[in-house]
Amino acid sequence: MRAAYLVSLLALLLATSVISSSNRVYSSSSATTIMPAGSVILVNNSWTRVTVEVRKGKYDDVNQNAPYDTRTIGKGKWTIPCSADEGYVWWRRDTDPDHPNGQWTVWTRKACFGRDEETSL
Repeated sequence: MRAAYLVSLLALLLATSVISSSNRVYSSSSATTIMPAGSVILVNNSWTRVTVEVRKGKYDDVNQNAPYDTRTIGKGKWTIPCSADEGYVWWRRDTDPDHPNGQWTVWTRKACFGRDEETSL
C-alpha cells in the first residue's frame, strides 16, 4: 500500500513539473524567445598547424564584434557554437600557416542559422 502511494505521489509530482515547465517555455506571455542552437565548424584539412582568430556579432565592421577566441589548431575541426540571434561567426587565419609571420588573411564570415554548418579554412 505504501509503495503504491509513493509511486502515485512521484508520478503526480513529475506530471506537475512537466506541465509547469512546459507552460514557462511555451507560454505566449513569455518575454524570452528560445533560439535554436547550432554551430559554425571550421575545418582545417590543409596545414599541420594554423592560427585562427574568431569573433561573433551582428556588425558589418568586424572590429565592433566581440572577440571569441584565438587558437592554433592542427588538422581537424573547430566547432564554434552560435545561434541566429548572435548574427555571424567571423574568422581569419595566418596568411602563410607553414611560415607564420603575424600577417592575417581578410575576415570571412558565416551567418548563424541555428544549425551546424561546416566551412573550410
